[in-house]
Amino acid sequence: MRKSKKHGAVATQGLHSAFETIGLRGGIEVCMKNAFTGEDIIHETGENVVLYIGRNMLMTMALATATHNAIVPCLVIGSGTTATAATHTGPLAYFTFKTGGIAQTTQSGGTGQPLFAFTGSWESTELTVTGFNVIQEFCLAFNSATNSGSSNATYFNRYLSASAINATTSNQLLVTFTCSF
Repeated sequence: MRKSKKHGAVATQGLHSAFETIGLRGGIEVCMKNAFTGEDIIHETGENVVLYIGRNMLMTMALATATHNAIVPCLVIGSGTTATAATHTGPLAYFTFKTGGIAQTTQSGGTGQPLFAFTGSWESTELTVTGFNVIQEFCLAFNSATNSGSSNATYFNRYLSASAINATTSNQLLVTFTCSF
């Protein structure tokens, strides 16, 4: 790698000088440079499209063939009120959990967007505990054993409600996470 001075700024040039993370959705930028001069040969931007059939393969492999144990979805309820950040590792105020159900919508022909949904519900007889009147955060954890709670689980997401939910007056509390790949 060599450096050259161009218009008063230091510019790094070389074969591996550009690195971009490509997401499943969003834009992509492609730039091909002359390795000797650093001159742009091609520089264009556009939409990045990962095909449904590719997403289907990733989702199916991730959910169906866990390396050690089958993945068990665990819906976790908390009363934390801090705004959600991607750096959170789980609920900020754990309250309770329920082993959830999982459903996949896949189409191997690649004609429809693959989805996976996790559900968990609490019946009216379970909603009598005081903590159900201050629910604000919902998380989905991946466990390796049924009814193992949230200890040592890897959390997939954290959702924070704008205000406290009082589930004690409900007949049933149903939580569904639907994720599109």
